[in-house]
Amino acid sequence: MRQKVPIREYKRKPLKPEVQTKLERSHQECHDLTERELRCPYCGRFLLTLFSDAAGHLTAPCKNCKSLITFNLACFRRKGRRGIFLDNCKTETTE
Repeated sequence: MRQKVPIREYKRKPLKPEVQTKLERSHQECHDLTERELRCPYCGRFLLTLFSDAAGHLTAPCKNCKSLITFNLACFRRKGRRGIFLDNCKTETTE
């Protein structure tokens, strides 16, 4: 006979009105943006969901292959359904 496990209830503190308005405004602003997935380049595991206005650098750990990856988000933009990477990150060569 299986033992019944009680459902865990998490305690949350009530939000301040200022924080609640900021959350609602953030949700409204991202309504028109497109989402994209960021995956580990080594093993392909899902890491994060980003919006189309995300820019800059990001460090994310992969729980599958245990690597810590730093992304330049301009380099990891995709084009279309085929997942072709755009060449936004051109490296300068010194000759």
